[in-house]
Amino acid sequence: MLQYLEDHFDLSDTKFVGASAGSLLSALTLCHVPAKAAILEAYRLAVEAGAFDRPLGLAGVWGNLVSTWLGTLLPEDAHKRCSGRATIVVARVPNMELIGVDAFATRDELLRSLLASCHVPFVLDGRPWVPWDHHQTGPLDSVMDGSLMEFFDPSRASYHPFYDEGTQHGIVIDYFLDEELEYNRMSFLQLRDFPHVLNYVRRGYEYGRRIHARGELSMLSPRSFPRDTLDLDGVLHEGARIREANRGPGGGDPPVVVERAKGRRRGKRRDAGDGGGTATM
Repeated sequence: MLQYLEDHFDLSDTKFVGASAGSLLSALTLCHVPAKAAILEAYRLAVEAGAFDRPLGLAGVWGNLVSTWLGTLLPEDAHKRCSGRATIVVARVPNMELIGVDAFATRDELLRSLLASCHVPFVLDGRPWVPWDHHQTGPLDSVMDGSLMEFFDPSRASYHPFYDEGTQHGIVIDYFLDEELEYNRMSFLQLRDFPHVLNYVRRGYEYGRRIHARGELSMLSPRSFPRDTLDLDGVLHEGARIREANRGPGGGDPPVVVERAKGRRRGKRRDAGDGGGTATM
C-alpha cells in the first residue's frame, strides 16, 4: 500500500503516525527504502537465522532480526529524515498510556524507538516489555508495542492522541480496511512462505489502486509522473537465489517474514484544514 502511495503521490509534505509495523513502515518510507529491498533483506535474514527449522519459528529471535534489518536498511541520516515527519508510538506499562515521539537526536535513538514501538511481549526476545529512554520523555522502565490495546479496544487506535481529524488531512492505512483480504487477529505471528508474502504485497498495492480510483486519496498531491515500481517477478527470482544459497542438506523452503495484525476498526478521513497530509498506521 505504501509503495503505491510513493509511486503515485508526492509525499514530501506528508507526516506519519505509526505504532508497531506502522512505525517501521513510516521510517522506511521517509528514508525512501524500496519495498523490494525491505522484503528481500527480511527474507535473507529469516533464511540465514534458520527460522524454518526452529520449532517456534521467529519467536525469541525476531527482535534481533528486526534490529539487524533496520540497521541495514536505514541510512545514516535516518533520524534527521524522520524528525518532525514521523510520530512513533509506544505503550507505557502498566497503564498502557500511549506515548508518541517525533524528534530523534541520533540514528540510534530512532532505532531504539522503533524497536520499542514493535515490542510484542515475549515474542521478540522473551521479555514482556523493554526499558526505553528518549530525550523527549526521559527514561521509562517499561514500554511495549504501541498498538496492542487495539486488540482489546478498537476505539483506542494508536494514532488517536497524535492526529487531529478535525484539522488535518489524513488517511488510515490498515489492512483490516481492505474488504478483499481474509485475516485473523493473530496472523502476525504466523510465518509465510515467500510467494505468500509477495501475494500480500501485490494485494496491498492493488488496494491502493482501488481506493485511489474511488477518490479516497484526494488529500494527497499526485506525482507529475506516476510510476509502477512493483516488480514481484524480479523479487521472486531474487528470493529463489537467496533460498538456494542458504539451502541446508535437508532442502526445504524456509519461511520469510511476519505480518502485523491490528484490531478491527474503521478509518476516518477528513478533507478540512491546512498543511500536509497525515498517514496513520
